[in-house]
Amino acid sequence: MNEVDSTGAGDIFAAAFFIRLFTTRDPWEAGRFATQLASRSVLRVGLNGIPTQKEINECLMEVI
Repeated sequence: MNEVDSTGAGDIFAAAFFIRLFTTRDPWEAGRFATQLASRSVLRVGLNGIPTQKEINECLMEVI
């Protein structure tokens, strides 16, 4: 897959990282989660790059 529009990818990364960090208290998991969501966001143009609930659920993993 090729990057289409990187606008907003950093914002998505930051929001996903801090929300996941708050939830799990695990910076590695938060980074993994944020990277996956941000990388998906560049595959679509403009506001369509905002992750869907399905994408968010697919990027979640259980942290024990």
